[in-house]
Amino acid sequence: MLAECRRTLRATGRLVVVGMSKQGPGDPMVRVYEWAHRHFPNFLDCRPIYVRQAMEEAGFRINKALIRYMWLPVEIVLGTKP
Repeated sequence: MLAECRRTLRATGRLVVVGMSKQGPGDPMVRVYEWAHRHFPNFLDCRPIYVRQAMEEAGFRINKALIRYMWLPVEIVLGTKP
């Protein structure tokens, strides 16, 4: 999905991705959420990921990345198409 976003953006186009994050210290709530996701995927249909890493692998240049905590860590990453 990120590769398609990069392909369709204009040169220097921006994309912000907000997602539950696996980044940071081993948060026990992340482990609980991942366990629940494995056992109840119909109720918890998404899982924590490495947001910044996924955007970098898709070819975005990272301009800003923040981690905020709700009951799970959330990454907010701004990337631009090179």
